[in-house]
Amino acid sequence: MFSKTCEYAIKAMVYIWHRDYSVTTWASLKEIAEAIDSPPSFTSKVLQQLAKKELLLSMRGPSGGFSKLKKGDIRLGDVIMAIDGPKITRKCILGFEECNTAYPCALHDKFAHIRDDLNKVLDETKIEGLGDLFSSGAFYLKED
Repeated sequence: MFSKTCEYAIKAMVYIWHRDYSVTTWASLKEIAEAIDSPPSFTSKVLQQLAKKELLLSMRGPSGGFSKLKKGDIRLGDVIMAIDGPKITRKCILGFEECNTAYPCALHDKFAHIRDDLNKVLDETKIEGLGDLFSSGAFYLKED
């Protein structure tokens, strides 16, 4: 459903929100890459995109890394929009440039409620909440 880059971005954000910051404020690139089973160079690019969109903090240097923002209102949809853009939530399911109620594609009306439900989930799901669920063992971020 989402690009591979977006999948890793979601996993990284969940990990960063779940992480215990009592020892150190910054999670290293290596730590995050290992936690989500992603190549470090690829993970770096994903995390820099998220930092550029102000969805997480980033600090260069040997004691730097990545950290969560103080606010806990980052939505799943924010992460998806930052990486994949609006294609999953707004574009025509058949790929037409012009598809709307006035000029619909064959699946427009059937897909409209699915798109509305998806947008609602993306808007209501907070990364902080996913981090809490991950901490409780409700799901995993990488396959064993």
